[in-house]
Amino acid sequence: MFKLSKLLPGVVFLLLAGPGFSQTLGNPDCETLLLVSGYNSDNVKIYDGCDGQFIRNLDDSGTVAGPQAIVEAPNGDLLVVSEKNHRVVRFDRQSLSFASVVVGDDPQTPQNESSGLLSPTGAAVGADGSLYVGSFSQNRVQRFNPDTGEDLGTFVAAQAGGVRGIDAGMAFGPDGNLNIPGFDSNSVIRVDSQSGAVLSSSIPAASGGLNAPRVVAFSPDNQRMLVSSWRSNQILEYAVSTGAFIGAFGNGVSRVSGIAFGPDNILYATSDQTNQIVRLNAANGSFIDTFIPAGSGGLNGATFIFVLTKQTEMSEPGIPQQFWLTGLGEISGNTIMIPNMRFTTGGAFGSDFDAQQIQRFSWGILEIIFTSCDSAEMSYSASAETSGLFASGSYPITRLLPNASGDSCLEQGFDNVTNGDWMSGTWAGIPDRSGEGFFIDAANNNQVAIAWFTYMALGYSFPEG
Repeated sequence: MFKLSKLLPGVVFLLLAGPGFSQTLGNPDCETLLLVSGYNSDNVKIYDGCDGQFIRNLDDSGTVAGPQAIVEAPNGDLLVVSEKNHRVVRFDRQSLSFASVVVGDDPQTPQNESSGLLSPTGAAVGADGSLYVGSFSQNRVQRFNPDTGEDLGTFVAAQAGGVRGIDAGMAFGPDGNLNIPGFDSNSVIRVDSQSGAVLSSSIPAASGGLNAPRVVAFSPDNQRMLVSSWRSNQILEYAVSTGAFIGAFGNGVSRVSGIAFGPDNILYATSDQTNQIVRLNAANGSFIDTFIPAGSGGLNGATFIFVLTKQTEMSEPGIPQQFWLTGLGEISGNTIMIPNMRFTTGGAFGSDFDAQQIQRFSWGILEIIFTSCDSAEMSYSASAETSGLFASGSYPITRLLPNASGDSCLEQGFDNVTNGDWMSGTWAGIPDRSGEGFFIDAANNNQVAIAWFTYMALGYSFPEG
């Protein structure tokens, strides 16, 4: 079980990152990021999609071990299959930081949520919104709710169609059916999207010299299916409708593992042996260049490539944006009461800031009742005329960052503390309320200042001064 301190870097980053953070990574004029799973380096590497420069690791929480497939969840978040510790891990799309463990044991809870999934490698999201996860060791595909991780049962039975060693590159084809590469069976089975039954259009063992297939990718025109054939150092091409072998696709790539189509008629390919990413012509497979040099950013055991298209319209009207409230109040026993939370308008970043343009508005009431040294119940009522759409509500919060104040409370015992100093710190409603939280600063004479970073209410617009 991980300690909280080990998880904090990822959690804090998620809470404090502003909207659209991932859109600012790399070249601002570049529309894509390239995410590459490093199985041996236990992380996913993020590269600029235009110049190939290493940017940073995806996981800074130590949650991923042996990453394989990367897929996009229905809500836009990224799901990473973590083979060594038998998990599927969610990363927030906007901040590209750890959000939660979807399938497998969650290190943030005392419970063991293991689902029986062992050595997962491949993943795909179906038209029904379900998450389909393939196991290398169990030779089967399970179906999950991508939001809750609920196990919805076995979709493809163990060794159906003779498949063995399901690898990272499962994919739904243009016909809606699921294609599953079998590394040990040297085949790709195609199964019906409704029943999971194996179809006759599957690629039989060793067809066209197929040997240890790892990833399936479909051309942008949906006419061709490419398969990385690891042991034969080839990318092989098959007919989408029938699975019939067409031929080798371009020049061989040594121990080719991950392949993915990108923009501008590009096919990216990598190898878990050379740990470099090359670019091929997506039409004929001819070699273009070595786009990312071997081991860039510490890449080791490169198995899977995901092309992330940046979301360029994150500030459309009606999409909630982050919103700050501040207030001064008093501590009474185990309760904080802020009678008048406020917000400001008229500000601008950096040298454009003009204090004369700032306007202050009342918002409403905030109350926090502490139930232990590290837990509390927060309630609010947006009573001001300018904030009616925020209404009222409540939810539990917990101390996010252990500190000396909290340690003092624990040492004395919650029922024995005599002042509110121990309330100081960073609090949040994790894991259910990622992206918002509270900074509490207890002062002398039971005075307290609070900053609440949250979101705009849907449909709300700032009042005119």
